[in-house]
Amino acid sequence: MYHKMTNPFLSIVIVTYNSGDTLGDCLDSLSSQTLSRKHYEVIVVDNGSSDGSVQVANHHEISPKVIAWGNNLGFGRGNNLGVGYTKGEVLVFINPDAALQRDALKRLMNHHLEGSSSIGIIGGKLDEGELTLRPLPSFKNLLSYHRGSFTRAMPQSILVDVPWVCGAFLSIKESIFMVLDGFDQDYFLYYEETDLCKRVREIGYRVCVATDVKASHAGGTSARKVSGGVDSTQNMIPRFRYLAYLIFMRKHHGVLATLGSVILESILKSLRMLASLRRDSSTRKVILSDTGRDLFHLLKSAFETRLGTLVPRHPWSVK
Repeated sequence: MYHKMTNPFLSIVIVTYNSGDTLGDCLDSLSSQTLSRKHYEVIVVDNGSSDGSVQVANHHEISPKVIAWGNNLGFGRGNNLGVGYTKGEVLVFINPDAALQRDALKRLMNHHLEGSSSIGIIGGKLDEGELTLRPLPSFKNLLSYHRGSFTRAMPQSILVDVPWVCGAFLSIKESIFMVLDGFDQDYFLYYEETDLCKRVREIGYRVCVATDVKASHAGGTSARKVSGGVDSTQNMIPRFRYLAYLIFMRKHHGVLATLGSVILESILKSLRMLASLRRDSSTRKVILSDTGRDLFHLLKSAFETRLGTLVPRHPWSVK
């Protein structure tokens, strides 16, 4: 399918939080694109950074539109705010610690222009993991996540259908985004893109990864600067992850499924800690620390949110 292109066609939104050390490289990768500059615009929303992120954006040669917000809106609300300043037909959400290959935007634009009208979301290929078919979170899929037993896609074409794509490089038709009222603002950090992909699929559109639209992604750079730190295995803030997980489960699967997931995951984490007693001391220490902290935050979050029925006030606290 092909339709007439407007300018700008792509609207890129980047939400920053103390991302000054990576934002410059991200913007450099955008300014060096082979796609003509008239075809895309760049909006940077800063969530109250104190490290000079706003100055990095303001002084960059690409001249993004900078929205300096006074406090931390989180990922979803920050992106929704940025969308209000866009003009393009396709919205492209990029994390400030991602850097696109020089032809990424040109290839992405062509996929949206020439691809099927059934495509709602196209994600970039950040790494080999993007072709691992991680199912949408649910009670029945919990064991697959615990074991890490996922199916790997065997691409038959450049566009590969997947359950969901990473929000570090995600594009969506603006019309679909608006029909869905954007990212769900109940989430502060994590699961926003998973939720969005699920809702896009529910209204009949495809969610794909474009294997030829490539970028690198450091991951977790802003999270590591939050007081309280991240776990040693996932580069994620455990409390935020479980708060978002519970909201997602309750919203899409109900309270009983959420309760079942909390019980099952608590059992699995307890068994993991018991099994670690047979490991060497250094490995055992890491497993007990991370898994014990995860279990604590899972149970605490389940209690505080009443199994995802109550949404904590933004911005979320790590304590």
